This record gives sequence, C-alpha cells and structure tokens, in this order.
Amino acid sequence: MYVAETRGDRERYERKLKRGCRIVTREVPLIGVKPDRIDYPFFLMYLPFKYAEEDWAGSILQTNNATSQKLYKELRRQPWS
Repeated sequence: MYVAETRGDRERYERKLKRGCRIVTREVPLIGVKPDRIDYPFFLMYLPFKYAEEDWAGSILQTNNATSQKLYKELRRQPWS
C-alpha cells in the first residue's frame, strides 16, 4: 500500500487499520511517529504507533542531538533522492 501523508492520516490509520498492521514508508516515516525498524530508505511502523514526544528527528537519525534541519540535510544527500 502506498502511503501519502496528509493532515489527519495518523489518526485515520489508527481508527481504520487493525492492531499489528504494518505501514512501510520510503525516505521518511509518518511525521511524529517513531519507526519500529529502519532499513534506509525504508521505515516500518506497527499499529498502534509510537509517537515521538520531542525528538522525532533523533528517532530517525538514531542520535540524541538531531534537529529537523539535520534530518532534511541528510535525506537530501541520500542516493535514492
């Protein structure tokens, strides 16, 4: 299933999809959701989602001092972009 994120998608996925359902995205996970597994450029997320309270970029880059600017800079460098 191709997932294109728009406003309200996270909540809609949690309402409509069953617990344990997997969503895979390419290049970046759903905004604010911590991925369960990362195999660049793919991100796997299980329902129910694990939300990143403050450090969403850090959960993607797997570091403690990440910022959204560092995240997007890293994503622009990737060969699949």
